[in-house]
Amino acid sequence: MREIEMFKLPQPNFDNLYIVNLLMENMADNVSMKSKLQETQNQTDLYAAWMKYDALASSHILHSIPAYTGNEVINIIIGNLNYHELISMYSNYFSKQDKEVRRIYDAILSQSERCPFCGNIGISSQLDHYLPKKYYPQYSIYPKNLAPICRDCNEGFKKAIYATKEEDQWIHPYFDKEIFFNEQWISANYNAINLEDRLATVEYFVNPPNSWPLVDQERVRRYFKKLNLGIRFSKEANNQLQTLIPQLIELKNIIQNAELVKFYRKSYEESERPVNHWERVMYQALCKYIESQ
Repeated sequence: MREIEMFKLPQPNFDNLYIVNLLMENMADNVSMKSKLQETQNQTDLYAAWMKYDALASSHILHSIPAYTGNEVINIIIGNLNYHELISMYSNYFSKQDKEVRRIYDAILSQSERCPFCGNIGISSQLDHYLPKKYYPQYSIYPKNLAPICRDCNEGFKKAIYATKEEDQWIHPYFDKEIFFNEQWISANYNAINLEDRLATVEYFVNPPNSWPLVDQERVRRYFKKLNLGIRFSKEANNQLQTLIPQLIELKNIIQNAELVKFYRKSYEESERPVNHWERVMYQALCKYIESQ
């Protein structure tokens, strides 16, 4: 199981026909749905919807896909497959432990030990539908719409929220712009009375580059807020300060501040943490504070 910090994951690579065939092999208890899936037109329409997803995701405009907000589970969504059938493909087969098709679910989940949405805070324990299956049932079993996620992010923050505007889109762990992963947009302040303050805290905030398009700046601000990353990152950092501060006090009595900065800067530079990882940003804030003393 790979640990990939701060969002970006390789796209799942499963052949569409393999997915559908494996799903049908598990449908001995539902002859009617299996028969529908065997229809060439239904498969063609389903694959076309998945190809459209790839194209729009690559252009970062998945919000342009209309959400299904009807109340009738028998309403036809794609081909002659209705809402209930498309949801059931995931709930009754794809995600069930005793089904052979579950191997795809497990393969996607195993891509990342840590949650790519909150940047390594939580353990990936389930799959998230980037476009919620409640409103986009045609993507309920599409692997590129499914990503590892921790319980807190999925059930506590992301839930079934979907975007209708570009700036409201969640950062996509497979398709999104490289700037979100490779450029720093999260910063922090180290709040303390002095270097010996045992009650020091770290406060995180969004600080995207001014060179970014305004819509991307707004996207990360909203993403940061919706996932409550400021508080969640601060909890992680403030917990680590319990061991870091005694070390800082001890070193302060041995070496000059300039050497302290070099020591802690080396700590995060050699850790190979991504630019927006909470720990790396914490050490940056600490170094900046030491330099100000």
